[in-house]
Amino acid sequence: MKQTIYLLFFLICCTKAFTQKTDSSILSKMKLANAYYNGNGVLRDNKKSFALYKECADSGYAYAMHITGNMCIRGIGTDTNYQKGIEWYNKAVAMGYFYSLKVLGEIYAYGRYAPKDTLKALQYFTQATDKSCTMVWCDMAWMYLHGYGFSKNYTKALEYYTIAVSKGYNNAWNGLGYMHEYGLGVDKDFNKAYEYYYNACKAGNTTGFYNHGYCYYKGIGCVQNYDSALLYLRKAAINNHTGGMYYLGLSYKNGYGLPVNKDSADYWLRKSSMKGNRTASVELGLNEPENSDLTGSMTDIKRDVEEMTKHTMNLNQYRRVSNSIYSNEIEGDYTGYLLKYDYSGQHILKINKLDVHLKYDNNQVKGEWIEDDTLSIPVKATATPRALMFEDMYYERNDRNKKHVSKSYGFDNAQLSLIQENNQIYLAGDLKLLEIFTREKKEIANPFYVVLMRTNTSPAKGNGTLISQNNDALRNNKLNVFPNPFTSNLNMDFELTESCKVNTQIISLDGKVVYSNPSGILTAGTYTLPIAVSQVMKGTYMLKFEYGNKVKTTKVIKL
Repeated sequence: MKQTIYLLFFLICCTKAFTQKTDSSILSKMKLANAYYNGNGVLRDNKKSFALYKECADSGYAYAMHITGNMCIRGIGTDTNYQKGIEWYNKAVAMGYFYSLKVLGEIYAYGRYAPKDTLKALQYFTQATDKSCTMVWCDMAWMYLHGYGFSKNYTKALEYYTIAVSKGYNNAWNGLGYMHEYGLGVDKDFNKAYEYYYNACKAGNTTGFYNHGYCYYKGIGCVQNYDSALLYLRKAAINNHTGGMYYLGLSYKNGYGLPVNKDSADYWLRKSSMKGNRTASVELGLNEPENSDLTGSMTDIKRDVEEMTKHTMNLNQYRRVSNSIYSNEIEGDYTGYLLKYDYSGQHILKINKLDVHLKYDNNQVKGEWIEDDTLSIPVKATATPRALMFEDMYYERNDRNKKHVSKSYGFDNAQLSLIQENNQIYLAGDLKLLEIFTREKKEIANPFYVVLMRTNTSPAKGNGTLISQNNDALRNNKLNVFPNPFTSNLNMDFELTESCKVNTQIISLDGKVVYSNPSGILTAGTYTLPIAVSQVMKGTYMLKFEYGNKVKTTKVIKL
């Protein structure tokens, strides 16, 4: 983001600098200095380049003053001399080259090349904004957002990004999107983040291309879609954005949205790595894609999943079900699987054996969550007659890229449906996790699916605490849809507080209705609907539930 900011401001200031009245000899010297600096048509020679730039600077040419200052600071073609560099920057400002104000502000904000002086930094930045250098608002916002040069201040960051946007500086949309994506100084709002990134994208901003593609790649504020993601990630990659290169390479490696192509994968991952992307460097060292073929080992597991989640009741019929359960029916030992998917939910990346031990204690379900007989986590949940709603918790999981390095994850509104069938209890559903980068920065993790079956003998009904609930209107506008992802049949639970007509539809991403089930009037109560959709093609769909004059939608995935 910052590289794009600097380049745009640099070009603006260059245009202003070149409007100075200069004779042809100075322009010729500038061109030759640039040729020696870059090795264009001549052997690269930084000393000759510096000498020529300094000649032009001594003649009063502002842009040459800025370049001379830069070369003094960095020790290019001359001895490193911070004081001389700062002097030349100030001379460039005096001659109307206002990009130097931004550089001087950064020098004193970061404490590079001169003692840190926040007050002086702000003075330089303020002068730059007074000269209509709108990108400096964006630069200051970035510094306040990340605590670089100034103490973190999300309020100021938000204010300055907003000012930059109002003045037409489109790159600032990315900053606003970032703050809303991670909830930094504002409420976390993926929809707003998506909207702001899209605004940057519409303006042709390279970072906007990347962020917009990234949203589609992970389903942030939109329906996950690899095709749409790659459209924008490719644009970012072509414009040398390291993140765009990385995700384009990862997509070629795994066949996400395009055919697997190892050569193309290596090309883009290597380009990203050469530009400093460490994750791309690690990925290059891994021979296998992240979605290595698990088909052979999945046959029995898929059969188990189907067996665990199928209902004996008639398909495609709304059935009223019990609105209560006894605590001793929930208690016990459960065994099953934890399936990790790619972001589309179509590729299984990893399968973990999962055991859960539950005990009802003091109106709360407590227990232990054990993955692969090694990772053990204490859990707490609230029970309803149809689901277990887990409290937020955090734990460490090994990272594929760095097998000996763990990543932090947290449950986010995790809820598993309770399925009662033939005196057997099942737990199943999506497990939404957040990847915890820092205390403040949390991001959507890969989707997981959990399916568990109780292994101990079913107790007699009525011996435990009765768990019931009042009908409170679609449980805060929520549906229980399981299993999701599904392979043939899908189940949906819901509650009504009053009599009304309902209609359930499943709609493809191109708008085609592939399933529809309108009802007559249903009375208040708890219902379940087993949905037969074995004929539907694999892919992502939207389940649309109409009740009365209201509508609820949720994403479902056919494997």
